[in-house]
Amino acid sequence: MSKIYFLHGITGSKNNFIYLQKHFPGSESFDLIGFGSEKKPNAPYDKEFFVKFLETKITEQAILVGHSMGSILAKEFALAHPAMVERLFLISYPLQSEGRLLYEMSDPYTKALLGASRRSKIVTYLDQSMKVLSIPGSYFFYRKYWLTVRDYYRRTAISLARSAQNTIFVDDYKTLYQLKDKAILIVGENDRNVNKALLPDFDYHIIKNMRHYFFGYEDEIASFIQSRLKGD
Repeated sequence: MSKIYFLHGITGSKNNFIYLQKHFPGSESFDLIGFGSEKKPNAPYDKEFFVKFLETKITEQAILVGHSMGSILAKEFALAHPAMVERLFLISYPLQSEGRLLYEMSDPYTKALLGASRRSKIVTYLDQSMKVLSIPGSYFFYRKYWLTVRDYYRRTAISLARSAQNTIFVDDYKTLYQLKDKAILIVGENDRNVNKALLPDFDYHIIKNMRHYFFGYEDEIASFIQSRLKGD
């Protein structure tokens, strides 16, 4: 079987997959450029920029498991290098008609954080300042996912905003049609970032009660992925 690589989303790091990776010995996750422990250059953070980075990390036949923005990047890598990608498992892929994703986000804070307005820039810097309180508090109240909370703040205002504006919000879901023989969408029942009306066009699986983030659902997701790989 091909090697499994995990690609995290815009507020994450490789540590998002600690409990999911336990089900897949020999798999690999890594921080995307601009996030976690990776370097954080002043760059466009568009899909071409990320795919070029992924080319330095994914060097053999691969099964890609991406979450949120990571699922967009998994798709883009597969489009650029179809012979290298055997399967795609896209968790919480932001399946929306063009220009609808930011509108559909129900959380006003997230809308402001990922937006392009002056207000968004202020919210981004305030968000970074909150780590002084959030990181110590998360250790006591969310110890299981403490590394994930810590790494939420290990990005810059530039890497966050430009990734949202130049990769997520300009994504064209219709390019998924080119990968229908490889791609499987794993969708949270309560994920507002996914337009459920578009799902019947694709191979998909719904996780009951899950929202956009998959924390707490790793066992169920792993079981589904394993079942599909055995089926292949």
